[in-house]
Amino acid sequence: MQPWRMTFRTRLMLWYTATLSVLLLVFALQVYALARASLLGELDAALQEDAAQIQWMVRTNPLSFDVVTEEHPALPFHTVSLRENHVHASEGWRGAGLDAALAGLPFDTPILWNNPAGDTFRVLKGSGPGEARFAVAREANDARVTLRALALTLGVGIPSTLAFAVLGGALLARRSLRPVGAMARQARRLTAERLSERLPVENQHDEFGELALVFNDTLARLEDSFEQLRRFTADASHQLRTPLASIRAVGEQGLASDSPAELRETIGSMLEETDRLTALAEGLLTITRAESGQLVLHREPVDLAALALECVESLEILAEEKLQKLGTELESVPHIPADPGLLRQAILNLFDNAIKYTPEGGRIHVGVWREDKTVVFEISDSGPGIDKKDHELVFARFTRLGGENSPSGSGLGLSVARWAVELNGGRLFIAKSTSAGTTFRMEFRTPD
Repeated sequence: MQPWRMTFRTRLMLWYTATLSVLLLVFALQVYALARASLLGELDAALQEDAAQIQWMVRTNPLSFDVVTEEHPALPFHTVSLRENHVHASEGWRGAGLDAALAGLPFDTPILWNNPAGDTFRVLKGSGPGEARFAVAREANDARVTLRALALTLGVGIPSTLAFAVLGGALLARRSLRPVGAMARQARRLTAERLSERLPVENQHDEFGELALVFNDTLARLEDSFEQLRRFTADASHQLRTPLASIRAVGEQGLASDSPAELRETIGSMLEETDRLTALAEGLLTITRAESGQLVLHREPVDLAALALECVESLEILAEEKLQKLGTELESVPHIPADPGLLRQAILNLFDNAIKYTPEGGRIHVGVWREDKTVVFEISDSGPGIDKKDHELVFARFTRLGGENSPSGSGLGLSVARWAVELNGGRLFIAKSTSAGTTFRMEFRTPD
């Protein structure tokens, strides 16, 4: 099976087993090596003592060496060659056949040697005073048995331990990854109609719990986006239905009339509704581009006072048609970095809103000035005012206060205006509103 087709739990188990196997093998080798070194070290220390004893005897009693060593109980296995024809070997040495161990044995390097009978000895060869040569040995059967027992214990114990560890690791991995399975099963059931459901969180303080919380936050944002999309679609459909129905009704009425005057009035009404549809489509297109990230800002230094004056001159004729009085107070202010097209759209939307809600003969005032490090734009009207509870609502999409008595419009003007201002680093809000009128205010921080 290819590694990429294995489940995460299987890969985790394989890595865990391989790592544990290597660790146990290294541990076993170290334990065996330490035990062997300790046992052989004790034998070597005893052989060094035997070698020192023989060297002392050769030095002090060379003539009676045979008698002295034969009676020495601490030297059961030894052989000494004083001269070419004077070779002495203990009875234990001869009985164990240890002469065969001397072939090729280097001086002062102890070795392990097994005789034909199966006994194990630790043998050391050395030199003494004059031409003396000797060799001593110690039985190593106990060390051999101990090492074999240790090797058997490790050989049986490590695989058993590994098997239990793998079994425990499998159970632990299954239990640890159980939240992931639960999240996966819940995620499979999620659809656009069930975005209100959330992934289960067993422990929000571990990694899986944190992952579930992040995913749930994402679901919450998706749910909010889908809900906004539903409301947007419903509101847009409602806003489109009204002018379309009006165009149809006016058109049917025009078809039933033969009067040129009535036909002209019908065509005029249809053009008005068409303009309304065009404004609505443009607003929707602007919002769609903004939310999809397709709108690119072209920032440049903008003279807000000059831009406001340009917008006033553009819509002044609409105010004159309603006999509205326009007042301006445009001071020289520092330029602000902004997209002039978007900022112009925001000011035009605010100005158009003021003209719509200001009655005939009313007043509209536009002002631009500087307050400390802030450039301020304000537009005031003498309309009916806005309740304080609706100060934020008016900036929502398709909001038209006043119901059927409200002026015609798409309900997107103020929403687009706020979005354009915020996109350019400013903020738009209602500074004050009373029964005598409403003041909308823009604020932009001046560059340092």
